[in-house]
Parts: sequence; C-alpha cells; structure tokens
Amino acid sequence: MFKTTHSIAAAVLLAASTFSTFAAPEGQPSVSTPVTQLQFGGTGVTDAGKRELLASPAYGDLSKGPHGTFIRMPAGFVSHPPEVFLAPYPTH
Repeated sequence: MFKTTHSIAAAVLLAASTFSTFAAPEGQPSVSTPVTQLQFGGTGVTDAGKRELLASPAYGDLSKGPHGTFIRMPAGFVSHPPEVFLAPYPTH
C-alpha cells in the first residue's frame, strides 16, 4: 500500500510538471495547456480528514459528453473504504 501510494504520487507529480496535450475531437484543433494555467476547483469528494479532491477540466464538457479531467489529491489522501454488498446488487 505504501509503495503503491508513492508510485501514484510520483506519477501525478510527473504529469503535473509537464505540458498537457490532449487528443482533439475530430475536426477540432488539439489543446496544449501548461499545468500552471489549469484552474482547479472543489469536487465535494473528501477523505476521513476532510481533505478534498480538486478537479480541473482538460477538454470537453463533463455535463455534455466526452471530456478529460485532471484530479489533484492532497498528500496522503486515503479514500473511504469501498462499499461491500453481501447480496446481489440490482442494476436496474
């Protein structure tokens, strides 16, 4: 767990330290945004310590279809335990 957490953190830092380049939808120009220009906002998702995940749109519109989003996690962020279903989970 400790090694995995550090590996994820290293990957996030590496991604954050470079320019962001995204594949554009067909017929539209590609997008390159320096990480220093990304604007992060709250997501409402917190850990037990009430530390919140932050998100920044990369491309597209979350409410209208295909999109990409960067997530910024506080150091040591621990997600809540997963839900466990002991009976079949209804899917419809």
